[in-house]
Amino acid sequence: MRPLASLASRLSFSAKIYAALIPALLVWIIAIGLALFSLREGFHKGSADLLADMRLRELAFETMGLLQSQDDASKTLIIDSSNSEATTRKLASYDQMQAHFDALLKFGDDAAIRECIASLRTIDTKELRPLDTQLLEAMAMDDSKTTKKIYFEQYMPSEGKFRKELERLLERTAARMEETKERVHEEERHQLLSLAVSALIGTTVLFSIMFVVISRMNVRFSTMCGTIR
Repeated sequence: MRPLASLASRLSFSAKIYAALIPALLVWIIAIGLALFSLREGFHKGSADLLADMRLRELAFETMGLLQSQDDASKTLIIDSSNSEATTRKLASYDQMQAHFDALLKFGDDAAIRECIASLRTIDTKELRPLDTQLLEAMAMDDSKTTKKIYFEQYMPSEGKFRKELERLLERTAARMEETKERVHEEERHQLLSLAVSALIGTTVLFSIMFVVISRMNVRFSTMCGTIR
């Protein structure tokens, strides 16, 4: 301790002022830097979450479009069962829809979305696929009456249930986006508040030290003036 005391006694008054101010200034800079880093990381995470929800909603809309494509292909096949282009389109739309369901399931933190997809796959497996098979069999036998009966009386109601579940999925994706936006905005407000508080505390500490130093300077100056007189 003595060497430090000896060194301090040899420092000029201005050097002592700088020695007091520099650590406070460094603390203030570090506090602001940490707050800015936290703010930047929060912005990045919020942007990533919003982009993920936008992709989720995009997948849901694309799935609705694929359902419509399948329905159009089915209607074409009822009119012309030998239309190979409609058959290919229907099969391709079905495969893409299954791939979309797998992609949607990656958002495993949302129970409502998983529930919708489970319901869609149940309707597809237990109702639409068997009815598709019956339709193809009736078309192969050139039985237009049976084909139309199956399509309008059984297939369309099942497809209506499927479409309602898809609409529920779209509603859930929209609600999820709004929830994410509110959460991100709230986090941003909190981080900005933290930054402001850090800046205020740092500035208060810095000016407090400056006030103490200036007060001591005034006392020292008054003492010097008294000695000269």
